[in-house]
Amino acid sequence: SRLEALEIELRNLFGDDLLAVIPVYDPRRVGKLLGKLDETYGAIHKLEHRLGKEDREGDKNDLEGGLKAEDGGIVQPKKGKKKLRAMLDRKGDEKLALEMEISAARAHALENPVDVAALAVFSSHNAARLAASGDIGLVPSIDMVSEWAPPPDSVNFFALSGSKAYQRKALFWSIPFFIALFVFPIGALTGALANLTLALCGGTPATNPIYWEAYCDSSSAHVLGFLLTTIVPVSISAFWDTFVMPLCCQQLTQRLRMAPSLAELDIAITIQLYVFTVFNTFFLGVLGGAAVTDIGTAIEDGQFAELIGESLPAASNYFLNYTAVHALFTNMFRYFWPHDGTVLFQGLRLFRLASQPFTERERWIIRSTPSFRSARHYASFLLIFVIATAYANIAPFSLPLALAFFVTSWMAWKYNAVSFYQPNYESSGDVWLVVYRCYVATLGVAIVFHACVIVSKKYFWQAGLMAGVDVVVLHLGLVYIRRNIAKYVDAFPLQHVPPFKIFDPSCVEEIRQLYTPSELRAGACGWYPEAGKVWEKYGLL
Repeated sequence: SRLEALEIELRNLFGDDLLAVIPVYDPRRVGKLLGKLDETYGAIHKLEHRLGKEDREGDKNDLEGGLKAEDGGIVQPKKGKKKLRAMLDRKGDEKLALEMEISAARAHALENPVDVAALAVFSSHNAARLAASGDIGLVPSIDMVSEWAPPPDSVNFFALSGSKAYQRKALFWSIPFFIALFVFPIGALTGALANLTLALCGGTPATNPIYWEAYCDSSSAHVLGFLLTTIVPVSISAFWDTFVMPLCCQQLTQRLRMAPSLAELDIAITIQLYVFTVFNTFFLGVLGGAAVTDIGTAIEDGQFAELIGESLPAASNYFLNYTAVHALFTNMFRYFWPHDGTVLFQGLRLFRLASQPFTERERWIIRSTPSFRSARHYASFLLIFVIATAYANIAPFSLPLALAFFVTSWMAWKYNAVSFYQPNYESSGDVWLVVYRCYVATLGVAIVFHACVIVSKKYFWQAGLMAGVDVVVLHLGLVYIRRNIAKYVDAFPLQHVPPFKIFDPSCVEEIRQLYTPSELRAGACGWYPEAGKVWEKYGLL
């Protein structure tokens, strides 16, 4: 087999330094069955709870609706109780059937490891570093590349089961969905709503062809205008950025099976959400107001830079409101409800649109600790940063609002990091590097917008000089970080070793157990409904 050929080649290359080649298993089938079994246990607990409640109600409630026979005085049990017992018996049969199916699926998965990935364990760090370098022409006939294995709690087993051919095919079919997701004009919609009053009520009926007298001259126009231009755009943007975009990006990226670790998966989503916030939320939000009246003329006349420069002041109210809401409300609200899903489902339970927690198991699921969703939060931080830097010379009030946002963010997130959230993986600094590069890119975006504002004032060479000098400075900053920090992050430190004795051959079995998916361990040791997900308690499939 392919894995046997891999082990032979590695043995030829490294000799006794190679301790073992550990196969990688596909746990998806067993994971789905365990999810069904967990739901079955939940249904059984609910039925047992209902039966116990009826038993505690006493003889009067137990006999309610019963029929006493005339000849013997026999009391028949309640039909609802008999129905509950029958349902409980059926659920018990389902549980037994699922347990047998899980045992068979687990045995099948362990007997048939995937042949596109494997873990190699070495007795020395020198051999491991050499094998992980990826430039030694490792087994070209097998067509595998080598890299450091992620920590056991960060392995993305779903991605490891995808071949290169599958990844190329999945990328090809995913591109249209990514494009549709990123160009969906949610930013333009919110920007247009934020400037709706200006577009409809600017000028007079004689000078404004879309002047709406019923809206502009109404006594309730101020209240309606405040709702349409302030509350509604911010609410739409917050909902889209919080629930729709992260889940869609996670599902599409995971389907590509290109991230062997949860850290790399989160990094890929971080970059995607950052690009979306800058391009869609900010850039299209800036143009959204202008799109109502001026964008067609600007493109026709070739004055796109002037359009951007003139659109920045027009969209300032929306972005100032966006920053203020996040600084004064969203961050402070995290003290009371740190987790967005908790807010949503608590509201659904309040109006009886979601099931109530009847058992200790359900209460534990509700109160269990969620993980960080860093990709979403970093994109949100950088969006506020690009708003502040881009509007610094147009709406100076954006700077104290942004400062208030980051101060309240530090307070709220320090509390959440210490007292509420729990890390789901360790990236060893890789996420920091990506966030730093996005930060530098944000400064570049701000430079472009500042230059557009200067161009709109007809100062062309001044705009070019400013942009050229600032871009050189940003490039020097990236070079400095790459030379003085990134190379140390990329290097696998000797201190970052597993807690067991890496040189002892007896550790192989322990490593094998650690890198076996929890679904496939005996008794599913370590498995829980959110196991193996990059974000826990965020509705991921």
